[in-house]
Amino acid sequence: MKFIPTHTLNKSTPQQVEYNLSDKCPHCQNSISPMAKFAIVKERLQEATINHVAILLQCPNTECSEFFIDWFRINTTIRSEISESYKEIYNFKHNLTNDLPNEVNEKFPEFNEIYSQALQAENYGLNLIAGVGYRKALEFLVKQYCIHKDPDNEEKIKKEALGATIANRLSDFPKIQLLAKAATWIGNDETHFVRKHKNHDITSMKKFIKSAATFISADLDADEAIEFTKKD
Repeated sequence: MKFIPTHTLNKSTPQQVEYNLSDKCPHCQNSISPMAKFAIVKERLQEATINHVAILLQCPNTECSEFFIDWFRINTTIRSEISESYKEIYNFKHNLTNDLPNEVNEKFPEFNEIYSQALQAENYGLNLIAGVGYRKALEFLVKQYCIHKDPDNEEKIKKEALGATIANRLSDFPKIQLLAKAATWIGNDETHFVRKHKNHDITSMKKFIKSAATFISADLDADEAIEFTKKD
């Protein structure tokens, strides 16, 4: 979508400038044709200078309707003409939130806290350490779940390597086992000097963790249903 406001450079004739606006909302992540509310120049326009223009936009989706900003650099000439405009990056990041099943977050609060802190690191653009946090969160999820299923072996589960826990204690849950294994491989890449799986990153790891958490949530719900139906 294009936005064409009018700028006046000193006492010269007002000039129209064409700006190519963002086509994706940074809040809801949907493709949009944003509604331009107004444009404001950072400093008074002068000849032969570089300036910046901020354009306030609003998402047209009724379920969102959030505001955001597009940021442009404009060049002016010694003849008081606006010669060019370039879109620049406005430093805004979509706020990531913990969307894992409530049953898992409530049952395993330590996992929930670590995963949420890893999300915050990613929110701040700290991708080199966010992966380490997700790897730790995965270990807490797997081990806390296995302890829940087998409380008599709690101390053994705490002390053994994550790979051993996955291999030896999740065999009755092959899909959880596979998802945990895949997430662990990527998580190990996040902590080691050499990355073995170059086509996968923390996005893949988060996807596998979320899927594993969904299966675990279903199992927790099934346990609750079993206890409930025993009452009759």
